[in-house]
This record gives sequence, C-alpha cells and structure tokens, in this order.
Amino acid sequence: MAGQVSQPLTPPRVGPHRVFRARSWIAPGLAALALGASVTACNAEADNPGPQAAPSLTSSPTPSATPDAQAAVLEQYRKFWATLTPVSRLPADARRARLSQVATDPALRSLLTGMTNADAKRQVFYGADVPRPKVRISPDGATALVDDCQDSTGAGIADRDTGKHLTVGVARNHVAVTMKRLLGDDWKVAFVSYTKTPC
Repeated sequence: MAGQVSQPLTPPRVGPHRVFRARSWIAPGLAALALGASVTACNAEADNPGPQAAPSLTSSPTPSATPDAQAAVLEQYRKFWATLTPVSRLPADARRARLSQVATDPALRSLLTGMTNADAKRQVFYGADVPRPKVRISPDGATALVDDCQDSTGAGIADRDTGKHLTVGVARNHVAVTMKRLLGDDWKVAFVSYTKTPC
C-alpha cells in the first residue's frame, strides 16, 4: 500500500547494465524489467545510453510533501505500469506519444528501444504489474523516489502471433524508481532499477 518511507530512500546507482529493463527484454534475473521483470522476469537488456546515476534524497521531506502530493506521484506511477502492455502492442511510430505521458529519458528511450528489439522477435508484453509502492518526495518537489515490492505474477512477455506466454513475473519484485516533474507537467518515470534485495 502507498505510504511514506520512514527514512531516506536512496536507489542503487544505475549503471550501463542496469538502466531500465523492460519486461522480458529487460531482465530475467532481476526478478525480472528495466522495465522488464515485468515489466517482468523477462530476458533481455534494453539499450543503454551510458552510465547514469539516479538522484538520491538526503534530506527530509518538506511540508509540501502532503498526502495530495504523494497521491499525484502514485497516480502517475500506477499509470506508467498500466500503460506498458497496451503500448507494446501499438505500431512503433505511435508509441512515443503515449509513453511520453508517463516516462521521460532515459527511461523513455530505453523502453522504446526495448520494444523495437522485441518487435523483431514478434514479442509483446501481457498483463500488468500490481504495485505496492512507498513514495518519498524531494524538498524541491521535482524528484520523487518510489520503493516498490510489486506483484508481477500476472505479467510478462508473450508471443505476438500466438499469444503464448514466454515469461512470467515473480510475486515480490523489488523495484526502485526515480520520477521527475518539470514545472507545470505531470510526474514521469525517469529511472527504473531492479534491486537484488528482498522486499
């Protein structure tokens, strides 16, 4: 369930091999996504533009981190995960417009690359991850860190032509996500990291 984290949440550094995985084509062993794992216990790395470090929050939230502010972050966070399967089934030239409503670079770029690579294998996402997120918002209100132990058992990679499920996610998929918000815009996923720590 959504709630505040009792201490500062610092996601792991995002390196060349861990920036964004997208469902299967992004990471079978990380319990699956960059977005992979479901996006789910899948098995392929998304294209990585290079080493990047996810921001960390080192100070306590300010009074602006109200329940309403947290609700806005979590609404977009859940929308992000719910968007992946339908977008993976769209024509390639229609994906960016939809994904850019919930994601920004480098996550956006990685997802688009992963989906393009999956097209060549005739693969798409199926199902949806069920988030169990906790959120922490930075004092400036521009960055949010989400610590999620999502249920990915109903999501994975499928054969586009037959519908056969090729991968399936795990019941407790630990994901650390950084979200960003520009002035006047919605919160968007910028980094996804699948941690090896249990949740």
